Amino acid sequence: MKKYIVWGILIVLLSCLGGLGGSLLSDKLHLSNKSRPKVHGKLDNFYLKPSDNHWTSYVDNNLPYIIQHGDLNKRNIAITFDDGPQYDSTEAILTILRDFQIKATFFVVGSQAEKYPYLLKQMFDDGHEIGNHTFSHKRLTDLSREKAIQELENTRTVIFNQTGFIPYLFRPPGGKFDAETIEIAKELNYTTVLWTNNSGDWQALSSNKLSKRVIDNTFPGTIILMHNSDSSSTLSALPTIIRTLKRRGFAFVTVSQLYSQQNNKSQPVMRTRTSDYSSARRPMNNI
Repeated sequence: MKKYIVWGILIVLLSCLGGLGGSLLSDKLHLSNKSRPKVHGKLDNFYLKPSDNHWTSYVDNNLPYIIQHGDLNKRNIAITFDDGPQYDSTEAILTILRDFQIKATFFVVGSQAEKYPYLLKQMFDDGHEIGNHTFSHKRLTDLSREKAIQELENTRTVIFNQTGFIPYLFRPPGGKFDAETIEIAKELNYTTVLWTNNSGDWQALSSNKLSKRVIDNTFPGTIILMHNSDSSSTLSALPTIIRTLKRRGFAFVTVSQLYSQQNNKSQPVMRTRTSDYSSARRPMNNI
């Protein structure tokens, strides 16, 4: 009889301990979830972290439809300009790039390209790469699926009509996106391009602070984010940025060249002209 009583007491004690352990584990998991930074978008294995007015993104580059950087072992970098073309600044930026004999990637806003078609054509004729930055610079996360598609397709049409070129690179306005944004871009044969070096030129930075910020944060494979704005700081800092980075042994390439080199592809095919819009669609993995 005593034996059964002892066994009964042991079972009760073990049950209590198990419950306590489960409770402690549950509390630990709850605390872990509480301390986890809030994410603003999730797709497979990437997450987003807020940074000022733009979003700094951390992406697993195994995702073939998102580009954040190039080969980390090669001193190739890409400089990109968002929001153009702009009447006051695009020509000045193109002149600087021409003087230094480097190519850049411009993510254009469709409504601006429609307003200044000759500047869009000049970008292309100078050998620069053109990407899609939506038609009205609205954040696609705030739009319906149909409106988001329209934003991308309208800009693609404007670019094609002026250059005979169909863009396959896309950058979300403000860098803000979610899983559906990436899916829509992917369905339209776009590769989404982010950045690794946010110049902050949309802030009120002096020319010296701006150039120092960009130079200090440039490493092999970096994609630099700048804006096609009329900021005097941007135009003043750009020659210093290019000159210094060249002196440090960096080579400026387009985003598609950066991607091609990283993935051991012999020749990027981003600048193919075509007279037939409908037949020009191709699988995204041919980028």
